[in-house]
Amino acid sequence: MWGAYTALKDIIDLEVVFWGNAQGSGSKIQCQHGPPECRVQMVYACSKNLYPGVDNYLPFVHCVDTTLVKDFPKGLPEGAVNMTTANNIITSCAKTVGHDLTKLNACASGPDGIKYINEEAKKTPGHTGVPFWTVNGGNVTYPPPEDLIKAVCAAYTGTKPAACSKADDDMAPQGVADSYESYSCDSQVHPRLSARAVIV
Repeated sequence: MWGAYTALKDIIDLEVVFWGNAQGSGSKIQCQHGPPECRVQMVYACSKNLYPGVDNYLPFVHCVDTTLVKDFPKGLPEGAVNMTTANNIITSCAKTVGHDLTKLNACASGPDGIKYINEEAKKTPGHTGVPFWTVNGGNVTYPPPEDLIKAVCAAYTGTKPAACSKADDDMAPQGVADSYESYSCDSQVHPRLSARAVIV
């Protein structure tokens, strides 16, 4: 997602949605990969609200995702990320991008965190698996994540950036094809697209 965003940021308004395959509502939420995933999703949602603007919160998400891909290059086996691992990555990445860890933790453990994560749930379209995304308000689809650039470029009706001409070559940005993220893109008014990414 980071590669797609940096390549296409001039034509998309990206919103990352932190929900994935979670279930439930209120304070009773169950995540596909257990409490550590819920912890990370809650911190993500807090980051998004404490540091509004994709240029402010996405670097934190990218840091966490990159760390997971580096530590688990073949994917996340069941139970691979426990709460200690999740908290260590959150702590390290908050420091890396300059987010206030105390504020993130206070948010994620309080009513604001519950409020924010439920807002993420409401923004997540119905789906049967991950990763997924939609383009221009179309149906949820399940193509490989590296095809995100191609999909956005195909939907864009303005003058296409250079990244679009490279998309048919080897334009699978480093870290996108093997990330743990899911994508959905909804169109906004031309000439920009509004991209929504849903995190697993």
